[in-house]
Amino acid sequence: MKVYQRIGLLAAVLCGIAALEARAQLAGTEVGPGSFILNFDENGIGSMYDGIGWADHPGGFATDPNTGILQLLYTVNRMGLVANGDVRIYDDSIGGHISDVLRFTDLSGNMGGQTSDRMFFYSDDMDGDAADTGIPAALFPNDGGGILEVNGAFTWTPGVGFNVYNGVSDVPEPASFSLVILGGLVGLRRLLWRKQS
Repeated sequence: MKVYQRIGLLAAVLCGIAALEARAQLAGTEVGPGSFILNFDENGIGSMYDGIGWADHPGGFATDPNTGILQLLYTVNRMGLVANGDVRIYDDSIGGHISDVLRFTDLSGNMGGQTSDRMFFYSDDMDGDAADTGIPAALFPNDGGGILEVNGAFTWTPGVGFNVYNGVSDVPEPASFSLVILGGLVGLRRLLWRKQS
């Protein structure tokens, strides 16, 4: 009986190691010696934290070799290349409607391996933002099932201790944004009023 227990324990440990290895290879995982936090939106406004401090990290435009479309992109190779593949972002439920895609690739358009130095940002919102070109017809998911967008924002963290990608999908118009802030302040005032009563 002890032999079977040892074999079972060894199998569980090996499966756990394999799961960690697979998790470390999800799209956007840096294979270099460091990690970073990238904040970005659909209009090329971005900033990056490199472990020392924050700096502007704006997006630009390049042709995605996989689609031939001139698309918004951000560089992502702070200390080394990152794992390739697509990250699907859903706006209703995991496996539901894809609202955005982060495509990690290289100059040649490789969608496998660990050669990415750029992240293309695709969105289907079609409200005039730079990333609004629609979702690519062919996807190369490497995202563990995808992530969910909440209130126009999402966070992709491919593994513990690795890179963090904070995206804003729905960039509000200045007037709309002011209304959101005003609504939040009114809600906060009501909450404080109720606590005082």
